[in-house]
Amino acid sequence: MTLIDCIMKSLNFKWKILAGMLLLCTVATAGEYLKTEYSYRKYTTQDGLPDMIINCIFQDSKGYLWLGLNNGLARYDGVKFHSVISNPEARIYRISETVEGEIRAFTLRSMYVVMDDDTIRKVTLTKNMFLRSFISHDLPQGYAVYENKDTKERGVYAVGDTGLVKVWTHEQLQIQDHLKMPFWDQKNKRFYISADIMSVTDEDGAMLDSIRTNAVISFVPHRDGIWAIGTDGLYDYRRGELQQICKHTFSRGSGVIGLVDKAGQLIIKDSENIYRYYGGRLESIYQGLVNSTDMLLDREGNLWVASYRGLYCFFRMHFRNYILPDTEDLVRSVLVDHNDRIWAGTLNGYLFRISGEKQEKISYPAHPDGNYFHPFPCMQGDTLIFKPSALIALRGQQFSYLNLPPDTYSYTVSLSDGNIAATSDSKLVIFRPNGKIVRTLTRHELQQEPRQVVSDRRGRLWITGTEGITIVDGNDTRLIADDHLKGSFLITADHSGTIWFNAGNRLYTSSSDSIRLYHTFPGTQIRGIHVTKSGILIVATARGIYLSTSTHPDMLHYSFNNGFTGNASFDSNIAEDSKGNVYVLTLEQMVKFNPADLIYEQSAPVLHLQSMQSSADNIHWATVNNGSIDLKHREKNIKFDFIGICYSATGNVRYQYRLTGFQNEWSQSQQATEVVFNNLPPGHYEFQLKANSGVSGTETPVVSRAFVILPAFWQTWWFYVICVAVLLFIAVWTVYRYTSKKNAEKIHALERQKQLNNLQIQSIRLRSIPHFNANVLAGIEYYIMNFSKEEANHYLAMYASFTNLTLRDVDRPARSLSEEIRYVELYLGLEKMRYGEQFDFSIDISPDVDKDILLPNMILHTHCENALKHGLRAKKSKGHIHIAADPLMEDEVLVAIEDDGIGRTEAKRLQTDGTGQGLAILSQQIILYNQTNDAKLVQRIVDLIDSHAHACGTRIEIEVPKGFKYN
Repeated sequence: MTLIDCIMKSLNFKWKILAGMLLLCTVATAGEYLKTEYSYRKYTTQDGLPDMIINCIFQDSKGYLWLGLNNGLARYDGVKFHSVISNPEARIYRISETVEGEIRAFTLRSMYVVMDDDTIRKVTLTKNMFLRSFISHDLPQGYAVYENKDTKERGVYAVGDTGLVKVWTHEQLQIQDHLKMPFWDQKNKRFYISADIMSVTDEDGAMLDSIRTNAVISFVPHRDGIWAIGTDGLYDYRRGELQQICKHTFSRGSGVIGLVDKAGQLIIKDSENIYRYYGGRLESIYQGLVNSTDMLLDREGNLWVASYRGLYCFFRMHFRNYILPDTEDLVRSVLVDHNDRIWAGTLNGYLFRISGEKQEKISYPAHPDGNYFHPFPCMQGDTLIFKPSALIALRGQQFSYLNLPPDTYSYTVSLSDGNIAATSDSKLVIFRPNGKIVRTLTRHELQQEPRQVVSDRRGRLWITGTEGITIVDGNDTRLIADDHLKGSFLITADHSGTIWFNAGNRLYTSSSDSIRLYHTFPGTQIRGIHVTKSGILIVATARGIYLSTSTHPDMLHYSFNNGFTGNASFDSNIAEDSKGNVYVLTLEQMVKFNPADLIYEQSAPVLHLQSMQSSADNIHWATVNNGSIDLKHREKNIKFDFIGICYSATGNVRYQYRLTGFQNEWSQSQQATEVVFNNLPPGHYEFQLKANSGVSGTETPVVSRAFVILPAFWQTWWFYVICVAVLLFIAVWTVYRYTSKKNAEKIHALERQKQLNNLQIQSIRLRSIPHFNANVLAGIEYYIMNFSKEEANHYLAMYASFTNLTLRDVDRPARSLSEEIRYVELYLGLEKMRYGEQFDFSIDISPDVDKDILLPNMILHTHCENALKHGLRAKKSKGHIHIAADPLMEDEVLVAIEDDGIGRTEAKRLQTDGTGQGLAILSQQIILYNQTNDAKLVQRIVDLIDSHAHACGTRIEIEVPKGFKYN
């Protein structure tokens, strides 16, 4: 233990702080502490690149990138690499494009021509000439330097389908270093060459200017002059003078190439590094290339660098990374002050201040608990609040720890009333910048463990926490608890007063106290929320950042695929400077970018309808050639593949489509690059497609593909005519048959009705029963003469009722069970008056029976009359008739008439009175009724026998379906 340690241990806490302040001064020490580099992505074979060794790179008029490989040729569309030529003998060193859009890929002595359908044609250009690929780098398309292998003579040749045509040569070209490149200024008809001297000639080879220097490597046109890149720096050539404007030693190992971007800035690549020259200074973009071979600025402004170890892309250099040299350390805290200085605190307790390109390491008082910065610092006025173990304030050049109640404060935020809020798991403390406490709210008062705080325009506090959102309005505290809001963490307020906060991967917004879900980020967690002064919403997640505005509501995603190479943003604030640049912290670096550039300076994609395929079964697909528009009726399933090339917006390109003739409305925006239409009917169609880069103003022109699905023979007009004719014939024949059948049915119905009418007439005749009436009247007279007047009147009333019912219902085909029972009761009562004690009757109707069910008229009377005449009259002892009605099934009723007479066999032998006409008429009526009903009325006669096999009566069973019709 050191002497200083012993002294520190013996001091109390205040003296420890004071001693720390004395031991550590706040004087800034200058140096470069955070390495800065522009964000890039390196593509290797793991990303689908066919070969790591890339000799050249080229972008065609359609936007595709072409890569000349050591074993062939590849094409890249921003999503995947496609190997066009795979051949170890096909080493491609130069690529160009013809006016017709054919791609030409050159080996040392031959040329491969790639057609639109990726068919390959190989052309042998010459046997004794070979390509000087690097020397040819700056020549226009269609031209290259070839050298005779025998004479060593070099010349600029035009490359045609049949061979080489010499265009220009010069003695300086013959002695030029193989790593130097001539430049052909076709506009001014001049050649620039650098050999032992720098020469300027016309197209005929006449010397126009010569400067005694051999340092120049390559030439780059710039505005009205020429930049010359030399081994010792950068030169400006104007009006015959070569002036050095920047000194620097470039590595020539694999050549030095220069390009000018859209802003007029010069990009230079040597074998190991990439630089940018602007504003009179040379800026390092990247260091550590290995055998870089070629460089390209695509039409969007993305910088591509080819090398022997893969392909690099610098996405418009919109993202700049600040990286700590110590891989065990990371930036955890970031803050921008009023002077646009960036304050970055690290896990290991270092505090850096960045102002432009200047970096400073800032010393501050040590803390006895150690120094390690926490996220979420804040600024209130001129006071900066950091948290290296404890809260510390910086005013001017003076640091001081705040004297707050001891606790582990996790989050700080500046409030709109000039105060500062700090939270721990147990409480919320509001204090002034000088550390004076204004108010303390405990976890119990807040009804949850607090996390972050923000104040709205009404001065209320919105506090995220474990249970939801707590709103503190003066002395009123209210918890908005909801299962979806549990675990709310980050919260911020934009300049319009809208509150933004998250719960897990869900982003919520609140305006006028109305909370709504704004967006969900599947498969990731929200790590930071910020709304810029210009109104751009930034959401940092574990899988990159998302941007949107009120005019661009779609979430633009930036990740490793399109420039944001920060690995896994962690929970922290997002800082913003006065120029709109924001600073996002990730596990490996602090990333700086301007979100307005990503939204408002985005390029439109180049849209291509790559293929159209057809299928009969949705399993086997066949490509439809561009010239084919007629498809067979079986090819009714159509699939389109397309791509919108925008390398700086990979993952953000949205597509809309429609198929006129099937759907005329544009589809919703989608990111899928394939669409399938199933079971299309025959007809004329046109597939129309458009795309954008995720923001308005980047819409592409509509591309389309027309096609026709031909009808099958049964879908043609002549087939329809034949079918109509056949249908007409069938219809006429059907109508004829139908009419004939209906007429026959009408005749049958008339005959049936006639039969019913005849039977009804016969039944009416039978119902008159003259002898019955006479016998009844005689019986009544007998009662009048021999019995009381009341009994005579009773039977007379019964007879009147019976006669009235007979006459009233004489023409009714059916009546209800209750009416039929009433009628047969009257009849049997009158017969009992005649027969006296010779017979008796009983009626038993189940309560479950529907008494409104219809029975054929007189059916009970007919069977009871037969029972009296044939069964009971000849019986020597007293007889009995029993009538019962019981439910048979849900939709049927069983009616039974049972007597205990002599039986049918004995009655037939004795030839009892009766013609049987009543039963015959009833049976015929039932047969006719059954013809018009699906459910039949069934009538059965059961002969009853005793234990000695002697006849003991007859039982009539009638099964009557519910809903039986009698018409």
